[in-house]
Amino acid sequence: MVENNLKLETLLNKIEGLKKKFSKQDEFNAYHIFRINDKEVMHSRFIKSLLNPNENHGFKDDFLKLFLKKINVENFNTDLVMTECEKNTHNNRYIDIAIENKTSRQMIIIENKIRAGDSDNQLFDYYKYGLELYDKKSENIFIIYLTPYGKLYGNNSFPKENEQPKNKIKCISYEIDILEWLNECLEHIANTEKRIYVCIEMYIELIRKTINRDKYMEEILKYLAENHSQMAVAIDTVKAIQGRNFLANNSPTRGLILVNLGDALEEGPLREPDDDQDVFYLDNKINITVDSSLIYGEKGNLNNKKNDLKIICNDINNKYLVALLTNDTDLILEWIKKTIDYLEGDAENLSE
Repeated sequence: MVENNLKLETLLNKIEGLKKKFSKQDEFNAYHIFRINDKEVMHSRFIKSLLNPNENHGFKDDFLKLFLKKINVENFNTDLVMTECEKNTHNNRYIDIAIENKTSRQMIIIENKIRAGDSDNQLFDYYKYGLELYDKKSENIFIIYLTPYGKLYGNNSFPKENEQPKNKIKCISYEIDILEWLNECLEHIANTEKRIYVCIEMYIELIRKTINRDKYMEEILKYLAENHSQMAVAIDTVKAIQGRNFLANNSPTRGLILVNLGDALEEGPLREPDDDQDVFYLDNKINITVDSSLIYGEKGNLNNKKNDLKIICNDINNKYLVALLTNDTDLILEWIKKTIDYLEGDAENLSE
């Protein structure tokens, strides 16, 4: 036990040193300032702008051709292509990125998943929509499922018992496919003075940070690969956090979250009688409720139902849960402000 504690202390000191080193090396990046790292629609818009031959980046369909080659999509005509984000399928579905060639009657559908889960029949509905548009020819429809690490789409999104696309569904990742494609784009436009070069460079940095593949994380992995005993301790550390309900009653992390949230709000919670909830009552009649698995806001009968605002007990990828665990007051206040804006119907602030 003593030996393991010493190994853990050594590991944590090493990681702390790496964090200080790489935090000082962070370069100016506008995308970080705008905090678009986990906003799927912003990623979709940037990727779409590169894939759009009519965009003012000045490289016509070059980026699109590199992308199609990278993901092994063949026989797609890039002449007279149209691209669109959030394309309305007219049944309350919105395709993240649609690439269409009305002349050759072809369509590429890209579903971009960074944090969100799959909706029931989502990919299947997109497929049916593409078939309706383009002569019911399955070979003309290409479906791309983009996630941070290339995970498979859920059976609920495209049930296996339904008719499957002839081109199948390609599962690609930011970690490999998108980063490699973007680097190929940089190679293609090297030695130019185009502003797009810097934009792509900054976007690559943003992706690496978003999916935990930046220089800091890579150095941690490199260190662990060279120190087997430290790797074992790191895995134990991950196990201590992985899948844990940080809001469970009587857990030390729940108490920590309540303290940090109370400090940010400058007031303490009240325990609801006969209930496992702690509630912060704000001056504008909005409540911030911490129950046994969720943190959310309420005003009257209106509950905070926005998925990107609710904080789920074990979602360690949620930056606001991490902020509550690490006492990042700025991010805690950002979440509180967004929750209040949503509950008060402040459309202007919700669009930020």
